Amino acid sequence: MSSNEFEGEQGQAWVMEVAEAAVEPSYYSEISRKLIEAGIWNTGVYNGTRRVSIAVDLFIRNHDEDDFRFERIQAGQREGSPHYKLGSGEDNFDGVSPSDEWRPYNLFWNKSTEYEDITQEEIQDFVDPSVTFEEKRERIHTISSMGKMNSENAELILQDQIRPAFMSHTPRPTILEKIDTGFNDPGVDSLVKAQSPELPKSSFAFEISVRWDNPIGVPYLESKRKQALNMEAEVGTTVDTVMMAPDFAGDFESEFVHQYILPTPLEPALGKVLGTPIIVADPPETVELAEGSAVVGENYPIVTRDFEEFREFLTSVGRSFRIVEELEYRAMIATNITDLLP
Repeated sequence: MSSNEFEGEQGQAWVMEVAEAAVEPSYYSEISRKLIEAGIWNTGVYNGTRRVSIAVDLFIRNHDEDDFRFERIQAGQREGSPHYKLGSGEDNFDGVSPSDEWRPYNLFWNKSTEYEDITQEEIQDFVDPSVTFEEKRERIHTISSMGKMNSENAELILQDQIRPAFMSHTPRPTILEKIDTGFNDPGVDSLVKAQSPELPKSSFAFEISVRWDNPIGVPYLESKRKQALNMEAEVGTTVDTVMMAPDFAGDFESEFVHQYILPTPLEPALGKVLGTPIIVADPPETVELAEGSAVVGENYPIVTRDFEEFREFLTSVGRSFRIVEELEYRAMIATNITDLLP
């Protein structure tokens, strides 16, 4: 998509729709989602966001500075983990090294149009002119920080649930070695080396993600597979890559790569989760029954909040999500892990 596509009547309509949606200060993908959900645009969020970007650029070129406000906010979710760039570095291998890049939020506010002057009722329905630029910026920071916390909780739960999942399988494998990494470490989330009478000595590199809006793609899986292959000489076994996420942008065709939709889809035939999973605390009575039992790891419970503000803010910017209690999430992880074992 280029600015040339905006030269006709359709392009002018897109610019006007974006401008009217931005009467409420909004970031690009937020505008895209809301226009799509309102039935005004018939496209995917990714292409819609590119359309918004060009429309905002054209708006800015053709208006005075007093007509708008624009700010790039470095508070976005990571585009993927690990991230790589060409060049050298301490962790460099195969010509690339990890890059700690973040995807920024582009916040745009059209100050030149009054709410009453919005021409489409469908846009008026989702625009809230009472939201200030500063309030939306604060929401973005809250969404980013709570999203990071939710991601870290998922990783900690995985690492804590691996051992009880292995121990619950029949025949029971012996875990010879288990190495966990920190949240900001570019390596795999957890490496497990195990064996049993039916399982020759082998290893598994586990990865987990709660990314829904920017799903895991094949390049990411390729980078994780490369990490697993690099580990094989060190651990002395083959290393299977196990990836759990709410959606995937593609399949990695290899018998040594296992992709699991997590959490389990509410609509199995569709095969998708339909929103970012938000892992919330279990009710006190559930914690009392499960804590210290064989079905959970020794660090249970990990989640201690319901993320109500996070959910409220995601709703306000048109983001879909699914609530999953911690014990249910752990049970889904355990099911995926035992599925790996003979």
